[in-house]
Amino acid sequence: MGPRSFGLRQHFVSTPTDWPALRERFVQLLRKENRPISTIEVCDKQSIALPSGVNSYEVAEVLREDALLIDLGRRLFGLAKWGIEEREHIKDLVPKVLAQADRPVTVSEIYARLTKFRSAAPTGLSNILRDHPKIVRLGFQHYGLRSWGDSRNDFFVTKRSIVERVVRRVDPPIKFAEPCKVFRIPAKGRAADLLWKSCAGSKWLRRAPDRRGENTLLMHKAVSLEQALASIARTFARPARAYELEWELRPKFGELFENVRPQRIEKRLDKSPRFLRNADGAFFLDADLDLGEFDVSAIRAAAAKLMREEREILSSDDLLERLESQGFDLEEMTQGMLASILRGSQELEEVGASDSGPNEQDSFESAKNSSGDV
Repeated sequence: MGPRSFGLRQHFVSTPTDWPALRERFVQLLRKENRPISTIEVCDKQSIALPSGVNSYEVAEVLREDALLIDLGRRLFGLAKWGIEEREHIKDLVPKVLAQADRPVTVSEIYARLTKFRSAAPTGLSNILRDHPKIVRLGFQHYGLRSWGDSRNDFFVTKRSIVERVVRRVDPPIKFAEPCKVFRIPAKGRAADLLWKSCAGSKWLRRAPDRRGENTLLMHKAVSLEQALASIARTFARPARAYELEWELRPKFGELFENVRPQRIEKRLDKSPRFLRNADGAFFLDADLDLGEFDVSAIRAAAAKLMREEREILSSDDLLERLESQGFDLEEMTQGMLASILRGSQELEEVGASDSGPNEQDSFESAKNSSGDV
């Protein structure tokens, strides 16, 4: 009758006169969809006409008495003539779903494909994806088969939104060779050609010069002069004068800010809430305002919880992605900013730079997982 609830037929909402038509409609639905269907799905989507007030448990009880149907468990039914003998476990179905897709797939896509075969809980699916020996997290909230190796990496470079996201997350600017490392593709060849096509076709990416080369600079258009100066200032261990920041701006950003003069930099810094000026006229970042738009404590706590659960070392880029999947709005945050936040956590330990991404991403692990000799 319901979760941990039992009763007699007299307690059914529907009547025996409703049952033949209900069974026939369900059989017709199975023939049309040509796949097992759960009564949960039928009740949620109202895929067929149902007696008023019935729930998925009652519908399942009615269907179990139809010889044309086979009960696959957990209110999932198929046609008996299909010859389905047992209900496959989710952990066995997920690799089949990925093999059928033959490309990286998101959790929501996997869930949609999986529920065509049987009912499943999203939370249980996430645990299976994390722990399954045949499945690997490919990044960008996509999963694939471990047996693919790097053979599907060119899938990501054709997705302009993913390419833009990679460029946006790195402290600006980024050289073209660096996203090649992120996507684990050679800097020359078909995959690199596709990556450049995505960069050149993006309305959000600036390129300097506007021709392909390993040292071609890429920067998201959302990056302002103030943000560029802040990225430089974070590398300084002391206050710096406007002309010193300009000296760093020229070689680092090249043509992207080629017409910016010291007077404009000084004027911009004076108006910026992120920067303070000392008595000597040098500028430095106000640490609180630089990260003031983010809930630093919540980010640190969530990152620590993630690494305790994952039991592995994660780069700042991996952490950004996983924190965003938990609902944090980190669109304006770069890897360097996240690393700065995490260094202030007593629960986390910085274990060095990872060579898996641009700018040798900072990597962290839970202090509880550290052996102390890293």
